[in-house]
Amino acid sequence: MKLRTICFDLDNTLVDRDAACHRYWTLFIERHAPAFQADGPQRALERLLIKDCHGWTGRREFFTWVAATYPQLSQSPEQLWSDYWDELPRYITAYPGVPELLAWLQSRFQLALVSNGSSALQRSKLARCGLDGYFSAVFISGEIGVEKPDPEIFAQVARWSGDMPGEILFVGDDPARDIVGAHQAQFRTCWVTLEMAWQPDLPAPDWAVRVVTELPGLLGSIGIVSNNPTCIKDPIDHRL
Repeated sequence: MKLRTICFDLDNTLVDRDAACHRYWTLFIERHAPAFQADGPQRALERLLIKDCHGWTGRREFFTWVAATYPQLSQSPEQLWSDYWDELPRYITAYPGVPELLAWLQSRFQLALVSNGSSALQRSKLARCGLDGYFSAVFISGEIGVEKPDPEIFAQVARWSGDMPGEILFVGDDPARDIVGAHQAQFRTCWVTLEMAWQPDLPAPDWAVRVVTELPGLLGSIGIVSNNPTCIKDPIDHRL
């Protein structure tokens, strides 16, 4: 099996978006404490994070819900989104080992980033984490006008790479947007599980890893690389 290009999602794949959101909303609730008195800060935080659903809830839907659920904020969905956009990047960090992982992969494969979101926000996250120099191409939905799982964004990746779809591996955490979208484009797929359960009604990924830094072990175990200094001697089964 040949593998020439590896594409990565950004949020909760390479960077810890969930931790950043936890921090952002904790401080937001502190700044606007009277608006959250009915719930209390802990309950409000739990409700916000559940509704956010790891970023899988659309941003328009999410901020419309926040404005309607906490009317004492006296802010429109657009104002809430603007504050989030301004503040969130300062709390974003890459997962441990991600820069080293990308540096190791960069010498062996073409690397691309494929992310839903606004151009400024996603590029700010990349720059803040020092990850922007590892990718030969960056596809951000806010720049190209289509978002995962739209087939066109994957088609653009394939045209850029010059590879056959089966020579492209997509790595991401979102079952529908990342894995199903890439599967429909006939890419190889690797789901970053973050210890969550797969949705049985969806077509399964080719492989799964708990965190993205397990990727070298996976590539070694399936024979994609042989000179892998971090490949474990008895690799686990990365199939679901």
